[in-house]
Amino acid sequence: MFSISSCPANIVGGVITTLNAPIPGVNVRLYADADTNGIADNATLVRNVFTNSLGDYSMASLLPGHYVIVEVQPTGWHSFDDGDTTPDNDVVENIDSLDNQIPLSLSASEADMINYFIEAPNPGNITGSVFVDLDGDQSPDEGEGLPEVSVSLFTDANSDGVADSSVPMVIELTTSSGTYFFPDIPVGNYVIVEAQPTEYNSVMDIDKTNDGDVVPNTNTQNDTIPLTLTNGETDAQNYFIEVSACSMLVTNLNDAGSGSLRAAIECAGNGDTIQFLASLEGLNIMINSERILIDKVIYIYSACEPKITIESEIEGLFDISASAQVEFKQLNIISGYAGNVGAAFNNSGILSLDDVSVFRNPLLLPGEYLILNGFASQLFLKGNCFLEME
Repeated sequence: MFSISSCPANIVGGVITTLNAPIPGVNVRLYADADTNGIADNATLVRNVFTNSLGDYSMASLLPGHYVIVEVQPTGWHSFDDGDTTPDNDVVENIDSLDNQIPLSLSASEADMINYFIEAPNPGNITGSVFVDLDGDQSPDEGEGLPEVSVSLFTDANSDGVADSSVPMVIELTTSSGTYFFPDIPVGNYVIVEAQPTEYNSVMDIDKTNDGDVVPNTNTQNDTIPLTLTNGETDAQNYFIEVSACSMLVTNLNDAGSGSLRAAIECAGNGDTIQFLASLEGLNIMINSERILIDKVIYIYSACEPKITIESEIEGLFDISASAQVEFKQLNIISGYAGNVGAAFNNSGILSLDDVSVFRNPLLLPGEYLILNGFASQLFLKGNCFLEME
């Protein structure tokens, strides 16, 4: 039994993580427990406080008696332990250390200390996709995903963007739609590593969500994405974008090599359509090695605005063979700089220009041909075309 006393008592405690870090702003409530069953007598609050920046809380000027402290579970955390670690003659034992409740008994002038609620971070999830970006929007659409691609998750405890070891935490294969999912991953720093699929070349590895990752993804072509997973977070949109080794999608501005316009034309079959990555809009593809030969039936279409420009730094640009039928759409063309060889197009086949502007190279002399049409060749102009004559 407690005697009536004018000497008030105090309660002091805190809310911390399993790593002893403070959790501020957590609501902690005090209720009477007169019948000493470890449960609040009713919904009437005796005190209602919040933890400070140090994770501490205090309740002063309390009458002696029996109480129960109740923590409102903070978002993003789950209960790891709770209790009063001081041997202070509490009547009700704290049997359940995971129920966010601490029963205690206060005597006159007592300072009941170390009433702590300890929280562990909720695990999170990591999701993403491996896909061929046919429309160039850097997001996976129906029919673009690559299945059965191996994606591994590694720890990165020192936050250097490199896996801590060669042993992954988990390995997943992408689904039929190209997605992958790592569930219930503890809070921390990680790197996702894609095993480059055969017959494909890497275009870009990106995390499209702005979610406070500690390590920036500065290298977007190393099949690795660094990330930071916080409490209960679903870290999404971790994308590995691929292009077929024989691709109809132009992904860079190079004269040759994987992802170039020249490589796409060389790889294309009759009837294929070559398109351009959306991120190339308004940029110049520089041809500086040799003219590009087209000897098949193909369509070279761009939907980019501003237009992509194909510019020559050699004598000519395109050679259209007698057996070829080619259509260019919505592009700017800047010719080569010399010779009566058709500085932009040397056309012996069927050439169609749709909404195409053809400009003279500043080094091209007056009187030289922009387009030279050979015997039995055909030239069709559609839409809003422009030819810079002089």
